[in-house]
Amino acid sequence: NVLKKHQWNIISNRYYIDDVKGTEREIDIIAYKVSDSIDDVQYITTLVISCKKSEENRWCFLTRAVDTTDGNINWSPLHFCSTDKRFKFILETQNSLLVDKYLNHKALSHLYTFSNQVFAFQILQKSKKEKDKNRGALCIKENTDMYNSIITTIKAISSEKKSRFERYNNQSKRCYLFYALSIFDGEIIESKFENDGSQTIDSVSDIKYLNRHIVNNV
Repeated sequence: NVLKKHQWNIISNRYYIDDVKGTEREIDIIAYKVSDSIDDVQYITTLVISCKKSEENRWCFLTRAVDTTDGNINWSPLHFCSTDKRFKFILETQNSLLVDKYLNHKALSHLYTFSNQVFAFQILQKSKKEKDKNRGALCIKENTDMYNSIITTIKAISSEKKSRFERYNNQSKRCYLFYALSIFDGEIIESKFENDGSQTIDSVSDIKYLNRHIVNNV
């Protein structure tokens, strides 16, 4: 309803083909918004959303300060696909210029800048008796639901890119920008580790997670 109030088009329970097993899988919501055409190109922003809920468990993200000198990480990945040859050329040859424009944009820079880097995540089960003044005794659980919520959005984006390109290639000029979003109805914890080994734990409403999962595009 929030998305609809902001003029997003909604597709619920969208199916895609798993890149490894080749079977059908489901993503909870695909939301998209189409802008006015600019120079004969339509620009479509797409949200790929997975939804989870738990009253018994907390999602915990382990973070540390961002090391921008790490050349093995792309700190501002852009998930584009386009059927317009001009835009595809820009994406292939001048991606850094696009990133710079995003980082200088007041609203978009919030999405593409990081102060803390997530290096691990874990589901924590709430204790029956919250005796500890801070969090209570926490029991680590298998993080399957958490992992699936994150990974399915990444796989669904890859599938959407492929299907959109195959459907509209050479028919119309379109450019798609994708965002992965996992919504958790429950408590989210950020456990931040400092260089000296100390740790701070806080409840947060949202967190940005840069994932380097490999998708099989063959």
